[in-house]
Amino acid sequence: MVKFYNVLKSNKFPWALVCLLLLQGCASQKNLDYLVNVHGLVRQTINTDHYSHLLIATNTESPSHEVLRVYIEGDGTPWVRKDLIASDPTPQNPLALKLMLQDPTPSVYLGRPCYFGLQDSPHCVPSIWTHRRYSKEVIDSMQKALELYLQENSYQQLTFIGYSGGGVIAMLLAQRFSQANRLITVAANLDIDAWSQHHNFSALVGSINPAKQPPLPASIQQIHFAGKQDTNVPLAIIKYVSSRQFNSAVRIMAQYDHICCWEKDWPTLLKEI
Repeated sequence: MVKFYNVLKSNKFPWALVCLLLLQGCASQKNLDYLVNVHGLVRQTINTDHYSHLLIATNTESPSHEVLRVYIEGDGTPWVRKDLIASDPTPQNPLALKLMLQDPTPSVYLGRPCYFGLQDSPHCVPSIWTHRRYSKEVIDSMQKALELYLQENSYQQLTFIGYSGGGVIAMLLAQRFSQANRLITVAANLDIDAWSQHHNFSALVGSINPAKQPPLPASIQQIHFAGKQDTNVPLAIIKYVSSRQFNSAVRIMAQYDHICCWEKDWPTLLKEI
């Protein structure tokens, strides 16, 4: 288990909070296991040179093998509070997975390194789910994991779909695959510098900021969903990044916030896309 570092040495260390965090980590895993089992999903672990990645696949039996949708989860719980790093960043509510479960198109859920019970794997240190959560080594490893999967499951086109911080990773991955034809982000903090400043967070040193990368090719259609009531990711951040892209549109959902009501309305939103 990852140590809690600075706070652990303090005689004021909140042991009750530690117990709560351990229970939450177990609950996160049980929630994931339940969703995988009840929906009959295919679950595997893909190992790259640096990290291991959970990959969950829905029905990938497509006669034409034309399009695969790649779902990427949000940041989960990197920090418990400003002075306490989470021992397991796995989200208790895997919203991107719940979106994928409603998608009839062949899809995979590509896990981030050190999430979903893999936080004790080699090379996993807290910075990988805190300041360096969007770093080159993270993106490189996720790219490699997907490439390994595609060696056994060939598709002509890839659609990347990312929720919240997963949208950041989806945008960074899309530019690396020639098969990428579409990028869909949901409530994504696409300018990580502006987002950190908005919340008065410390800068995500070591992470790649999509807002400072060259625009994606015009061949990749971009749709960025934004909740007008979202206080986590301000609408202005999403609109700014989209305005610097080719073939990009922002879809503003008037009554939505960061969590509501993406899961409930996802089938309808997919049809509109």
